[in-house]
Amino acid sequence: MTEQPQGMSLQEALAQLAALEDYMGRLQTLITALEQRIARLTETEDAIQMLDENAEIMASVDGAGEVYFKAKPVNPDKLLIHLGLDLYAELPREKALDLIRDERAKTARLLDNYRRELMSVAQYYQNLRAAVEQAVEAARRAQQGQRKR
Repeated sequence: MTEQPQGMSLQEALAQLAALEDYMGRLQTLITALEQRIARLTETEDAIQMLDENAEIMASVDGAGEVYFKAKPVNPDKLLIHLGLDLYAELPREKALDLIRDERAKTARLLDNYRRELMSVAQYYQNLRAAVEQAVEAARRAQQGQRKR
């Protein structure tokens, strides 16, 4: 059986390449979700900053965005913020903005970590793939050399 420089068989290396491809795909999915989360948080911050007593907003009746109604904020300086786990808190506008900014900063740090991980895994994948290709080429040359004898 052909051995790789790292001491694994060609079949093990191919299996590891497949596992790495799957892992990189999952990392990319997470990265995309985090990028979307950051965009939503930025849009939320922008919307809150534009609120005033004369603002007219569209509010979703069904939560899915199929049916809306027009509304005016009763007190745009107090906002109901989702804290997670179906918990909400009424907060002053600036405190709500601080929470949104903090969440965006935490999400951005997580996104940076996932991007670094993806780059590291991609580099390892490329190195392993190059080693596999070299091993396959060496095996092909060895097989051709045996045929000539």
